[in-house]
Amino acid sequence: MNVTFLGGAGEYGRSCFLLNVKETSILIDCGVVKGETDPSRRFPQLERVDKHRLAAVFLTHSHEDHTGALERLADLGWSGPVYATGPSFEQTEKIPAAMEKRPLAAGEIKRWQEAGEVKFSFGRSGHTEGACWYLFHHEGETIYFSGDYTLHSSLYPFDFPPEGAVDFAVMDGAGGAEKRSRKETEEAFLTRMKNVTEKGAVHGPLAGKTQELLLLLAEEGLNPAVDPAVYDYTLESLEKRRSWYKNDGAEKLQMWMKRKAAASVSEWLREEKQVGIYEERTLAEAMPFDAAIFTTGPKLPVFEKTSYEKVPFFVHPTLPETKQLLQLIKPKRTVFTHTSVPEVFQDLKETEVISVKTGDTVDMQRIIK
Repeated sequence: MNVTFLGGAGEYGRSCFLLNVKETSILIDCGVVKGETDPSRRFPQLERVDKHRLAAVFLTHSHEDHTGALERLADLGWSGPVYATGPSFEQTEKIPAAMEKRPLAAGEIKRWQEAGEVKFSFGRSGHTEGACWYLFHHEGETIYFSGDYTLHSSLYPFDFPPEGAVDFAVMDGAGGAEKRSRKETEEAFLTRMKNVTEKGAVHGPLAGKTQELLLLLAEEGLNPAVDPAVYDYTLESLEKRRSWYKNDGAEKLQMWMKRKAAASVSEWLREEKQVGIYEERTLAEAMPFDAAIFTTGPKLPVFEKTSYEKVPFFVHPTLPETKQLLQLIKPKRTVFTHTSVPEVFQDLKETEVISVKTGDTVDMQRIIK
């Protein structure tokens, strides 16, 4: 087997990896660079995909930088099965009609299944409700795709893969060399939110860190305003898909949510609540308004003309988490993606780190340009 990096290598966003087997290929994720308008930089290199060889698409989770190019893939003439967890399908708005959904259930976690030429297994990755990692096995070789992950979410479980099972790994490198603990970053985030003097809105996706931030702020007694779309989705999810959550955190969040009501941006601006949690598109549609905007991830161009600040909160692995997972799965060779600075991993002793860029192909032994 070998992997062609159609996006996400040496850059943040447009995660898209083509796993080439013997007679067929499999696409893991199909995302875009959020906020990018130049098609050559927004979309992955899907023109390199042979639609006749492509047997299936596997999605690690729903976020746009992992799913936003599915329609472009359909426009190029591909139709076929798409594998993802049930929650990921619920959250992904645009699965083209020509693509057949193959939902993965919580009861199938860590079981080996067949998809064409390969066997695969998956587990929860701690990044958001339904986010997962994948193992693919073919003729004695095993490849691990971590997807976006964290080992220490307050809401989302992480299922550790089998020990020492991996020849090659494609890993989330978005946390880089960060060494601060989860507790330290949570305290830094809370301190900044407590110091918001007027109004401050934190933006996030429909599902994922948005719910973790809500729980963190609620437990601290800050009682944030909540986007109606986030409010409705979160309550429904907690009631119907509890197996994708950690029980303790889910129960606390559900109890808090049931005691409050959602608020539109205009309603929040009239309220006394200083902090609000909103989807990116909700805030973008309400612009302009007089409030600071915060993000815990990459800054988006749409908000650059207002007061805009990045604050610490991690839903990607810190360096200690990276080392812990590598020590478990023991990959012979590893590529770190979802980062523009993969060189920070070069000195790791747990694996041989391979430096690649978007467009490169790597097999078990070498880089094939």
